[in-house]
Amino acid sequence: TTRIICYPESTPDPGSAGFYPEVKNGKVRSSAPCLTLNIQDGRSGLLTFKGSRMELGMIGLGRMGANMAQRLLLDKHRVVGFDPNHETRASVESKGIETADSLPALLQKLSSPRALWLMVPAGDIVDKTIAALLPMLSPGDTLIDGGNSCYVDDIRRAKELATKKIHYV
Repeated sequence: TTRIICYPESTPDPGSAGFYPEVKNGKVRSSAPCLTLNIQDGRSGLLTFKGSRMELGMIGLGRMGANMAQRLLLDKHRVVGFDPNHETRASVESKGIETADSLPALLQKLSSPRALWLMVPAGDIVDKTIAALLPMLSPGDTLIDGGNSCYVDDIRRAKELATKKIHYV
């Protein structure tokens, strides 16, 4: 199954949802950038934007975060990674991934609206990372929790962030 959601170039309300485009003969008919999520066997595939390359920040460059960053880089997307561990950052830099040595530095390297993919362990660390990011985020930015968070925590976070016009996936 492929799900496609499109967002207008400039959304009056950054907290508003995207729209589902017209699909005719397998082709998307939309002038807006479209986020495509391929779902096979219940597992999510790679996120891509129709007609352009993505730019995103990957927070957490452990085994999963580093591998995802590499896959995105292979598809010519721009990835800027952050991990608090210097050795971890050096390891992914040797594979061509741009890194930042702090969360503020990461956010400065990305253009707005920013997409930040959290690949940190589920639980308290997700909330601490979001709390550290929140003062630096702008309306329209998107946080993607790629960890194994409990859905109840995701619902709570999404509601809290929506009041600040921050998207949470």
